[in-house]
Amino acid sequence: MPVREAVKRLAVEDIVTINPRSNCMVKIPTQQSMLNAFEMREVLELYAIKKIFRRVGDNDLSLMKEYLEKMEGNMPVNNTEERMKEYVKYDQLFHQEFCVLTRNMYLLKTYRRNMLHLNIAMTFHAGVQPDMEQVSNDHRMIFEHLRNNSRLSVTILKKHLKTCKMNMINGKVFNSLPE
Repeated sequence: MPVREAVKRLAVEDIVTINPRSNCMVKIPTQQSMLNAFEMREVLELYAIKKIFRRVGDNDLSLMKEYLEKMEGNMPVNNTEERMKEYVKYDQLFHQEFCVLTRNMYLLKTYRRNMLHLNIAMTFHAGVQPDMEQVSNDHRMIFEHLRNNSRLSVTILKKHLKTCKMNMINGKVFNSLPE
């Protein structure tokens, strides 16, 4: 795909602003755009886990288990940026797997598009450093309850997402963004 076409697609996705005959700028997220994107993330993930928790088996969860193990192996120590990048990558794949397991490609496409907006916002380091031990425990519990086809997986994910949202809202950078 030519660069011009790619930039146009980013503009359609509301990721960049094109100034004709001048330049292209990445849009700085606003507090409201981040809250909207996070709200959509909550809706999509909770819908997905409610749809899958009764029917998933160990084979379905093999990738999620792999992502969980890679997250645990990349727990940031002293906030090393490289380990944090790896951790975040597997964290996002872990959460995306809820949507993958629905086998609904429209849901997955919408989720990925939404996460693109949140990822750009996160490059501004908009949130506060989470309690990594608690995050890891949440992921492990979500996974274990999914393995047991337990509705508790939904409850734990809901609590986990609420904590993630509060971490974002309480960040210094988030509060410095335009409303």
